[in-house]
Amino acid sequence: LNGNEPADANNDGYLTGSELGMFLADRVSNLTKNAQTPRYGKLRDENYDRGDFVFLLASSGAQIDAPAKKPDKTSLSVACNISGASVYLDGRYAGTAPVRNKIVSPGTHTVRVTKDGYDFYKTEVNVRTGRHVTLEAYLDRKAPPAGNLFVDSRPTDATVRILNIGPRYTRGMALAPGDYHVEVSKSGYDTKKQWVTVSAGEDKYITVALTKPATDHVAEAFRLPSSQSAGKKTTNSLGMEFVYIPPGTFMMGSPSSESGRDNDEKQHRVTLTQGYYMQTTEVTQGQWTQIMGTRPWSGKKYVREGGNYPAVYVSWNDAKEFIQKLKAKTGQNYRLPTEAEWEYACRAGSNSRYCFGDSDASLGSYAWYDDNADDIGEDYAHQVAMKKANAWGLYDMHGNVWEWCADWFGDYPFGSVSDPEGPSSGTSRVIRGGCWDGIPGICRSANRYGIVPGSRYSYLGFRLALPSVR
Repeated sequence: LNGNEPADANNDGYLTGSELGMFLADRVSNLTKNAQTPRYGKLRDENYDRGDFVFLLASSGAQIDAPAKKPDKTSLSVACNISGASVYLDGRYAGTAPVRNKIVSPGTHTVRVTKDGYDFYKTEVNVRTGRHVTLEAYLDRKAPPAGNLFVDSRPTDATVRILNIGPRYTRGMALAPGDYHVEVSKSGYDTKKQWVTVSAGEDKYITVALTKPATDHVAEAFRLPSSQSAGKKTTNSLGMEFVYIPPGTFMMGSPSSESGRDNDEKQHRVTLTQGYYMQTTEVTQGQWTQIMGTRPWSGKKYVREGGNYPAVYVSWNDAKEFIQKLKAKTGQNYRLPTEAEWEYACRAGSNSRYCFGDSDASLGSYAWYDDNADDIGEDYAHQVAMKKANAWGLYDMHGNVWEWCADWFGDYPFGSVSDPEGPSSGTSRVIRGGCWDGIPGICRSANRYGIVPGSRYSYLGFRLALPSVR
């Protein structure tokens, strides 16, 4: 709190309750070698989980009013986070920051702090007689100029989407410099996806020509690939894509040294003797509506509507009803994955905190969570498959929405097990993966939580599994 160690994780000049919780959980766990593992987070209730405590740090423009060193003097000091910034007092140049003990007249003064390449800082300061005010100005680097992206498709009426941002694509849309995942699709053609780099101030033009498939890849009934190899994909009549997950053995749970772990993540060896298919994305609103004819998320808080957004505000019981209707329509034995199947598929051969490694720094490339969704005002689940997939082709296994599993929630078994299905009874069902308003720690591969099966929230969804044989 005194600034000896930075708790302000994103250095934006504001310390939130979530950042403070993250800082304390990490530092106390490390200092006590996991003897103490503080927990923090928002209450899991729609009426109580929306706020956060926010503390303005001195570097954000805080003013400190104190008695002047000499009672007959009135003075002002201006510091800045960027060295060499120019300070102007009432429109007149007062020197480079820090400006110390500038004698001023009592009253209100305009302070402006500037530096090339940074947005300027400007504020009004009221200095009373015989007082000294210290002002801490914070300058943000100017954002580079946007570029414009023009996508020409063949055929011209194909649908263009940019998968790793929220706004709908429009021709020539302005984009911040960076890499964008462009998808071009049209019914009857093979979909194409490619990464496009847009530079600052650039007009970027690309042409994407679609081709018709040699055979129809979407059958009325679910069909299996001729070769059941890892990563082999297939699609059903609703456009739901599944990837084959091979049988295997893995360490379920987390080691005691893993940062952010809970005591219910006891590590144990699990063997899955049968391969299965896992849906590559969470069930979407479009898929739900086709089967159920309802929109349970409509008019609810913290949700965006659209065919490619996850179906949310669905309970475990609702998911089971969806599955029964889908079975009747397709004749295929869809189901929720077991908790072990879910974690095995999420890890995709990894044994780290996330499917890609241990560092939180890369999480934003794979997941929607509080840093790139809730904390920037995008407090809703985002469209599926906008982030990177794991090594087995599964999207959004970390973040976006919590996903229902088949199991009752309970303690893990002792020793090695094969094809576990969880406790025979319980009061809560397992949810996995974390969500759009979750901290990094709850998005870990091993993190687990139990919630009563009738619950319906903006952060609850699911994906399907299917046996490898019909």
